[in-house]
Amino acid sequence: MDRHMIDDNSTSVLSPRRLCCQNFANQAQEQSSSAVTIIGAGPVGLYAALLLGRAGIDVQVFDAEQFVSQSPRAIAYFPVVLGDFKKSGIYDDVVAAGFKNTIGVSWRKPKTGGQLAHLGGNDPTKFAIHLGQHDLANIILAHLKKYPSVRLQFDARLEGLDNLVSEDRVIAHLVRGPEKVVVRHVSRFLIGADGGRSTARKLLGIPLEGFTWSDFQIIAANIIYDLDTFSDWGPANFIVDPELWSVVAKTGTKTEKGYEWRVATGERDVGGEEWDEEKALIRLRKRLELLLPGPTEEAEVVKISPYKMHQRCASTFRNGNVVLAGDAAHLTNPVGGLGLTTGLMDSSLLAPALKKILLEGEPSTLLDSYAETRRGVFLNYTNPTATANRQRLLSTDADTVKEREDLFAKINKPDIPFLKDMFEAELSICSTRD
Repeated sequence: MDRHMIDDNSTSVLSPRRLCCQNFANQAQEQSSSAVTIIGAGPVGLYAALLLGRAGIDVQVFDAEQFVSQSPRAIAYFPVVLGDFKKSGIYDDVVAAGFKNTIGVSWRKPKTGGQLAHLGGNDPTKFAIHLGQHDLANIILAHLKKYPSVRLQFDARLEGLDNLVSEDRVIAHLVRGPEKVVVRHVSRFLIGADGGRSTARKLLGIPLEGFTWSDFQIIAANIIYDLDTFSDWGPANFIVDPELWSVVAKTGTKTEKGYEWRVATGERDVGGEEWDEEKALIRLRKRLELLLPGPTEEAEVVKISPYKMHQRCASTFRNGNVVLAGDAAHLTNPVGGLGLTTGLMDSSLLAPALKKILLEGEPSTLLDSYAETRRGVFLNYTNPTATANRQRLLSTDADTVKEREDLFAKINKPDIPFLKDMFEAELSICSTRD
């Protein structure tokens, strides 16, 4: 089970400019090359590969897993992301595969406690798509078949890096397949998009600064349950409660028994305990009974996974010819769906920068601009916004309670100038607006 935990000791005693891989020097059985190497075949890495592939750039993607991760992860794609999907050619497939949320989002009390506030649903041209992160990855994989300049290799684990700045290249040392074949792959640039426990980041000795929430962990479960029949709940719901706080939203999958729903619920973090799925399912069942309306014993749990919540950011997104994107560069709690959104927008800025460098002769200092811009977006928007989103659901602190009440009052009024400013601020997550 993927715990999505972070090794806080992410610095390295190795030089960040050249990480000697002498252990691999005499073992390499395979050699390959590409203009760009991408470590990580999650949505962020694959989206970067797609954007580069559309430009005809030679790309090699490696991932340590044997297939796209199926763990319950992000499910919401907002207008700013959907606009980018139109440019990249995957918009129609994403909309067709997902649930089109034209209703908006509600804040409510658990079970039948009632709605506290509702935002959205007034403009049918503005909507979000609910779709599992793995489904998005599979859509991108299908589109990548159109671009022969992009190659993918699963079951290939990064073990070492030579970040040869003076030679303007990067050498990745990987171990592939059950036979443990050693691969030496040379490229001009390497993108580390290999998640929160990024090997690329650790090999570069880049610290992941910030903190891990110690009060709660998240239990993320996909359940099949006919919630529409048993309640007036909309497709996206924030549950406000100091203990039962949760996010409950349709994933986009519809079955004969009803829609599949993502329940991401905060559970008091008992440090040091090993993950026991059987015990977790028992706890989840009890929690669903307190959380959702209707006969929750009928809910079918399809997937369940725990993970820690972090507010962390790499000290830099660039080291020589290696750049970081997505969770390898930054981590945030899931309330509000800003983690993957920020990661996809990383790729949206990074791929054009690499295109200008590789095809148009622009200087590699464009990568410094990428690194500074996207780090600034995380620190100035994503991180504080996601933190406020989380605390708004669970905190009993007087100041937070007042902020929550004031926000709900402005939403319910509605305070149009305030809401306009709020939506405009959300657009700052994108660095490629026309």
